[in-house]
Amino acid sequence: MFLQAQRPAFRAFTLVELLVVIAIIGVIVALLLPAVQAAREAARRMSCQNNLRQFGIALHNYHDTHGVFPPQRLEEPNHGWMSMMLPQIEQGNLHAIYKFNVNWQHVDNQPAVTTKIKIAVCPSAPGANRRDTVVTNKFAAVSDYAIPGNVAPALYTGNGLPAAGDTRGIISGNAGTRMAEVTDGLSNTILLLEDAGRPEFWLRGKRGPASTNDGCGNADVVDGRVKGAGWADPASDIPPHSFAVNGLTCPGPCVMNCTNNNEAYSFHPGGISIVLGDSSVRFLSDTISVRTFAAMITCGCGELIE
Repeated sequence: MFLQAQRPAFRAFTLVELLVVIAIIGVIVALLLPAVQAAREAARRMSCQNNLRQFGIALHNYHDTHGVFPPQRLEEPNHGWMSMMLPQIEQGNLHAIYKFNVNWQHVDNQPAVTTKIKIAVCPSAPGANRRDTVVTNKFAAVSDYAIPGNVAPALYTGNGLPAAGDTRGIISGNAGTRMAEVTDGLSNTILLLEDAGRPEFWLRGKRGPASTNDGCGNADVVDGRVKGAGWADPASDIPPHSFAVNGLTCPGPCVMNCTNNNEAYSFHPGGISIVLGDSSVRFLSDTISVRTFAAMITCGCGELIE
């Protein structure tokens, strides 16, 4: 008679133990996910600042070649500042097909202005392949970086500040500026900053309403889109007006990250990245005062910057 060997008994997980393990895994994921997201944003912000650094160097190379920084725009025909410095940002092939004898939005310039310039797009901004609709069947690739051509008078009057004698930024108007004319100091004056997400309208990290009537001279929002998004658009500059904290009316105490409707705006928590006149890149906190922000834009008013 043969005895049947007994199989070893295996203890299974109970339902309670399984639920505890799942709960522990959930807690670990909840703890790690913000850290992963923060690490990804830190990498995106670094990439964004590298883009700005390349623009800063390119603008200095332009100055070395022409003796001035590029003008804000050319008129008759109309062209924006970035169109003039395509060779300096290693876009020689794009420069070769760009037509300066017609306006930037002319049909002959569609092959050029619809071409995406990688370093003109911040990786933190949603929609890397955004396009602006110039007119029916005419489009433009966008830029998340803008020059602060001047400070709007409403910023001073609306915040109880004395008007500045000269509100121009470094790149302003249709004539170039020499470094020697930046009497406030290149290391104290903003050359380029973020106005990310255009042409989509954003308010404090969320999509804004379809239309606004901002007042104080700033452009209105139409069909959920803001103006000046194209990298070749002569109207791509921003004259900061300052806004209410909700980003819907101006002027007000908020100078960044409340609205991207021709104001300083980024998708980085806590502030925006800027290029100073000496080509250095800084992260500017969104707690900056209106007075200090305005002083950092004007290039020849003699303000003291804290």
